[in-house]
Amino acid sequence: MKKAPTIYLVPQGGLANRMRSILSAYVLSREIGSRLEVIWFKDRGLNAPFHVLFEPVQAPGVSLREASWTDFLSLQLPRGRNLQLSRLVQRAVFDVCLYETRQPVQATAEELKQQFSGQQIYWATCYARQAYPEGLTAEFFRPTADIAQRVDQYASQLGHESVGVHIRRTDNAQAIEFSPLGLFFEHMDAFLAKHPEGRVFLATDDQETKKTMLQRYGSHIICSMQPASRKTRAGVTDGLVDMLTLARCGSILGSWYSSFSELAAQIGGIPLLIVKKES
Repeated sequence: MKKAPTIYLVPQGGLANRMRSILSAYVLSREIGSRLEVIWFKDRGLNAPFHVLFEPVQAPGVSLREASWTDFLSLQLPRGRNLQLSRLVQRAVFDVCLYETRQPVQATAEELKQQFSGQQIYWATCYARQAYPEGLTAEFFRPTADIAQRVDQYASQLGHESVGVHIRRTDNAQAIEFSPLGLFFEHMDAFLAKHPEGRVFLATDDQETKKTMLQRYGSHIICSMQPASRKTRAGVTDGLVDMLTLARCGSILGSWYSSFSELAAQIGGIPLLIVKKES
């Protein structure tokens, strides 16, 4: 019996990129009548299992599972360290293999639908190639009880007037160049001048930035004191807590070229202003 058309999705990158790619693939799969099977690998980009972060996905036509040892042999993204052997398996098993890790393929969403329709697809991507309703984000990704409790604890400190600030640094050269600290200072100063009792929830992957913000704004700042890291389970769960707490603020000041700010605003249904200097 011929298998039902299925998209086997291996989401890539950090947490926000993975979430966006899953949502995008879900909408695309529904539009072409394919099943969606998501295989969640732990790696250097995100070293935490899905079930530690989120409750099981409850959406028609979707299954999401943690990668098994057999998946590492057949469905893992072909890399130098696995000698590209998984590529041989994938090309033998699937009708179409699509690898999008550094840049998307040159195809529109409509062209992808035509290419994927009725086929068995292997798709490794960190991109959102199909638009999806913003309200779907919170519906699809429901945090575990432990993470939700931590978010509630932070949110209880926000008061009546709050702004979330996400400052992306470390390996994101675009965010460093186009979203400098000075511009964040301008927006935060203006917010606190208007709301002297306001609170700022700060999410950043850079400890020096956190130190600078605490020195400048003192008790107005609410943040985790733990260093951000994608390489540890604790670091990834802290990142999700940051994202969901940003979503509980009145608005968000976000970094250029970072999907983290965007996802937080989608989850909370709140305004997002990307802090960006003129090019």
